[in-house]
Amino acid sequence: MKKTKGIVSLFKRSIKHPAAGVRLAGLRKAISVAGKILLLSPFELTRQKRRSLVITIEKGWAMACILKGTPSRYVVVKKNLFKGLDNQYPSPEELGYFIGMITEGMPVKKMNIILTVPKEWCVVKANQFPAVVLDNLSSVIAFEMDNLTPFSADEVYYDYDIIKRDGQTVSVAIYTVRKQMVDPYLYGFQKCGYKVSSLTLNPLSLVRACLYSKRQIKDASRKDVLVINFMQGKTELIAAENGVLTSVYAFKSDDVDGVLSYVKDKVSDNTLIFINNDPTIDTSVEEISAMLPSSAINMDTLSLPVKDSAAYDLRLPLGAAMGVGQKARKAINLLSFGKVIEKRLPVVVTLLLLLLFIPLAIFHIHIPIWKDEQALVELDKQIKVLKPEVDKVENIKKEIKAMEDDLTVLNKFNNKRRLVSEMLKELTVILPNDTWLARLTITDKDIMIEGYAPTATLLLSILDNSKYFKDVATTATTYKDTRLAKERFQIKAAFK
Repeated sequence: MKKTKGIVSLFKRSIKHPAAGVRLAGLRKAISVAGKILLLSPFELTRQKRRSLVITIEKGWAMACILKGTPSRYVVVKKNLFKGLDNQYPSPEELGYFIGMITEGMPVKKMNIILTVPKEWCVVKANQFPAVVLDNLSSVIAFEMDNLTPFSADEVYYDYDIIKRDGQTVSVAIYTVRKQMVDPYLYGFQKCGYKVSSLTLNPLSLVRACLYSKRQIKDASRKDVLVINFMQGKTELIAAENGVLTSVYAFKSDDVDGVLSYVKDKVSDNTLIFINNDPTIDTSVEEISAMLPSSAINMDTLSLPVKDSAAYDLRLPLGAAMGVGQKARKAINLLSFGKVIEKRLPVVVTLLLLLLFIPLAIFHIHIPIWKDEQALVELDKQIKVLKPEVDKVENIKKEIKAMEDDLTVLNKFNNKRRLVSEMLKELTVILPNDTWLARLTITDKDIMIEGYAPTATLLLSILDNSKYFKDVATTATTYKDTRLAKERFQIKAAFK
């Protein structure tokens, strides 16, 4: 009953969005962008590791995924799914061996190793504190841990995120996980050479993935998100306010109708996203959509920043990697115990470097121009000195060209005369003695002969076997001259 009242109160708070809040959000975003540009350090860009090994644990299975890239675009280097017993979590030894197969041959020390754990290991608590403790919030949370959660600060790993703040109070979401649950995995991985650098929650990873996909939704001004995650063995109801995970409730997997009817009455103008990760649910996506409000969105229809066609099974690894890599939101790492350490150059150093860069840039721009002008002046002097010699060279080139043209004409004439003499010699050699010619015509491409022979067809084979002629054929009808007792022929042949 208390859980139900908590969800109802969350929905009542989330449906109120004053217009002033939207304007202030835009102003804060502009100031944040200006601050990032002013405080940008080139050393900070080199600190980010390009590859992340994300290890996701759930009851009955685990996933290891190696991602490469930035929060705007990831590439899946390698991934694999570990299947265990349905009602048990994979042991640290099993996962250590499993991860070893995934990372075989890869430099693990250069990777961000992220461990993301299930909801059952975590406690998510939203609370308010006085605004005066904002600068020392991690210590205050540790001091109040006994009152906020069933555990002491020494028994848990924890971190926090700020939901909203005003002049008097600050609303904070606190995330804790018992060391007793996580330490066996941390120590087991470290023995295998894998040192976990970030610890986060599976529901939080889903929220980060949904916030990225929410950019594709038409009404993206709504900041509150409700996620219904249908999983094997359970159904999770995840609520996020202003992009911050505030609560997670688990229902029995066989109570789908009850969860849907419950959510249907509570959703107002919030973004409602549902995910079907349970293959045992007989209800189709269309049936689930029909039971939810018309504004409900299927997560499968939203794209994620990954170059992979099967992005639906990468939501948890991608959300975990984005939660660590994104600069727009606080990176949640329960191993940090709420401490935020930002390594960047002071603004004074940045300003001094900027003031030094401006004159250097002006000097760098004008020096090449001045050098080019001096080079042009010197080049003009050299051109004036060499101009008479250049004119002489041009005249000589013209004379050489004229001589080459004359030589070409002479060579053509000489080659033509040599061709005629060679053709005459060839005909004299190959034609029979009882054959005589009445006419001989020679062109650049072929030869035509007319005359008398005892047998004109014999001449065709004689000319065709010559090394000078081809395509031998008669061009007129051969007839018998009774007066000379010979055949009159007219034959044409092309040059080989």
